[in-house]
Amino acid sequence: MWDGVLHMVPPPGTGHQGFGSDLSFALKLLLRARDPDVFVAHETAVADASSWPHDYRTPDLVVCLGGRGVAERWVTRADLVVEIRSPDDESWDKLPFYADHDVVEMLIVDRAANRIDLLRRRDEAELEAVRAGESGWLRARGIELELRWDEATASLRLRHPGDATTVEMVSYPRIDPQA
Repeated sequence: MWDGVLHMVPPPGTGHQGFGSDLSFALKLLLRARDPDVFVAHETAVADASSWPHDYRTPDLVVCLGGRGVAERWVTRADLVVEIRSPDDESWDKLPFYADHDVVEMLIVDRAANRIDLLRRRDEAELEAVRAGESGWLRARGIELELRWDEATASLRLRHPGDATTVEMVSYPRIDPQA
């Protein structure tokens, strides 16, 4: 629901859902080692009490460290939201809303373009692109993880900063187009 206007998109495909599930599992595994109260969830709305249920956005995943900002039906803030792109979706259109609603960082996974974009809250009204370091890793400061898209395997790599031994591979399932 965007300012009282219902936004309906087709359900995500199996590759999208499989990737999201794998990413959720990897995030929980890595983050719970350092924060047992971390909240990682699928399809959970970002909103505030004054606008619910007339104005909210629903990313594929939300991460709230320490369980901060978690309400009964939505989160009021997030350390990270993840949008997994589907054809003709509205991921990029959600940026101003997330910037206004205390989202620290936003990860956009574009499997078709074989890339990821990490955006970080710069001020009260804007999320700006994060540049990769010399090693090619993007640093998600909000959740203290590093991320890198591996174009050769079309997968996302995650690790704790500077710790090559904690790399997790997240690949979406290979789909049989004839099925």
